[in-house]
Amino acid sequence: MGSKGYLGAIAIAYILFWYLTQPDDASLVQNIKRLSFFVFAGQREQAIANQWGDIMRLVRNAPCFGRYSASDPTADRMLLYSHDQLVWGRCVVAGDCIPHVQC
Repeated sequence: MGSKGYLGAIAIAYILFWYLTQPDDASLVQNIKRLSFFVFAGQREQAIANQWGDIMRLVRNAPCFGRYSASDPTADRMLLYSHDQLVWGRCVVAGDCIPHVQC
C-alpha cells in the first residue's frame, strides 16, 4: 500500500462505484453496454499482480461493493451487476443475463 498503483486503484474503485450506483437512465453508460477498463504494465504478469491485484482487493474487500458482485474475480476479470439489475432482479436486456460491468 502507499504506491502510485494503489492510489490509481482507489481512483478506479471510486469511479466504478459511482457508475454502479447510478440508475441506468441517469448513467452515461447505456444499460446494453459493458463498461471495461484496461490495466497496463511492462509485462502482463506485473499488471495482474500489481495494479489489477490492488483493484481487485479493494473492490472485493469493500462492503459497498458486496451486493454488486456477480462472481468471484479471476486473474483478469471481475463481473459486477449494475444498479438496475439489482433493483429489478432481472436482466436489463431480454436474453442477455451477462452482468453489466466487466472490469
